[in-house]
Formats: sequence, C-alpha cells, structure tokens
Amino acid sequence: MRENKFDELYNALVEYRKIFGNVIVPQEYVIDGYPLGRRVSVVRDKYDSLKEEQKVKLNEIGFVWRIHQKKHYRHNFQEVLQLLQQYKEQYGNLDIPSNFVTENGIRLGAMVNSIRTKNRKISEEEMKQLNDIGFIWRGEKCKSFEKTYQLLLEYRETYGNLNIKQSYVSPDGRCLGRMVSYIRSGDRKLSKDQRESLDKIGFIWKKRYCFDDVYQMLKKYKEEYGICHIPIRYVTNNGVWLGRMLYLIRKGKRNLTNDQKEKLHELGFI
Repeated sequence: MRENKFDELYNALVEYRKIFGNVIVPQEYVIDGYPLGRRVSVVRDKYDSLKEEQKVKLNEIGFVWRIHQKKHYRHNFQEVLQLLQQYKEQYGNLDIPSNFVTENGIRLGAMVNSIRTKNRKISEEEMKQLNDIGFIWRGEKCKSFEKTYQLLLEYRETYGNLNIKQSYVSPDGRCLGRMVSYIRSGDRKLSKDQRESLDKIGFIWKKRYCFDDVYQMLKKYKEEYGICHIPIRYVTNNGVWLGRMLYLIRKGKRNLTNDQKEKLHELGFI
C-alpha cells in the first residue's frame, strides 16, 4: 500500500480511536469526508499486499483484521450521540424522521426510533445526555400527509417539477427526498384520495436508472476504492441505492443484453 494512502488511513484510524475508544469501524463511517469504513474493508481484503511495518503499526493501535460479530454492526451510544449532534448542527433540531439515512448511509432514523420505542436499552446517564441536546422522545412532529404534500408543492414551485433526489432536504431541515422514497416503496400506506392528490401535482411514482447510469456509478466506485464488490446497503453520496441495484443484477433479476454483461465483466463486476 502506498505510503501516502497508508498514512491517510492510519491517521484517520487514530482519530477514530480517540473518539470511540476502538478501531472497530462501521463500513459506512466517514470522517471529515474520508470514507474510513470502506478503506478499512479494502485493507482487510488486501492484507497480503501490505508492508510488514504497515501491519505492525495497525496492530499497535488495535486494528481488527477479522470481524466476528452480528451481521450488522451496532453503533455504540457515543457514536449515536455524535450523529445526533451533527444532525442538530446541520438542521437546527432533532425532529428526525424514522426513515432518515445520513449521507454516509447510516440509518440514524431507525436508531432514533429504536431508542424511542425502548427496543434499545439506555442508562439514566445516557438518557440525561440525550435530554441535554434536546432529543425528541415522542417522535417527529410533522409526520402527516398534509405536511409532506405542502413540501412537495413548495418544491414544485421552486424547481418546476417533482423529480426529487433521495438526498434532498428542504430549507427547514425536512428530509423530503427520503419521504418521497418512503411513499414510492409502498411502506407508507395512502388512501385513494391521497394518491389522487399526488397524481394531480405530478408526483413521480417510480424512479428508474438506465444501465449507463448504473455502469457509470460502478465505474466511479471502482476508481475511488479499487474494487467492484459493493455492499448491498451501499448508498451513493447523492442517495442512490447502488448496492441494491447491483445485487438485483447479480441475482439475475434485471434483464441485461450480452453487451451490457460484457461491459460489467470487463470492469471486474462478478
């Protein structure tokens, strides 16, 4: 591994350990724009290509070469608290929708919901820390269809359409892009009148990406990380569930031409 790349990784791991007390880094974790979680995964896969002195330095800070744990990493409380503070700094509140996902792909809304419903046990001290930053225990305030509908009207008034990116957040901090995705997925049940209201303002029920879109995103990922093996939960910085799309391709649930299959094969997609 090149020295400048290794030094960047090593310094980020040292900073992570200062904050969390370990170097068990979630795959989606990003620090100051640096995708530390993904870099750690690459290093684990390329153990044999590391220099001995690089391995020694990583071992000295407690680098974990193999993860023997639950299928999905569970963020510790201090990590969750830091994510909540970052959300509040950005949006000015902690009124977090249950389907909110950070730009790094962390399901913060699900974590918050787990705390609210007491599925995630917390101590009295942790509860105090949450109260100190203004945690909302009763769930988000603006959950109604009418609020979402009003946000859609405001978006259309500003941009002239409802072609909303999944990562879009309204000026007042509402995750409108996530709300739209939630509606499209069918997880949010709508009445006939509500569906008709959305139809009248030009709501886009299905957003599809063509093969060239997916190919370019995969190519960009490989240029950045050196591999084409993308986790199923991977979400691009602009909110596209690329991991899920590639999973469906790999399982044969997307019809591709022979030329398209060959392009993916040449890129290293398996």
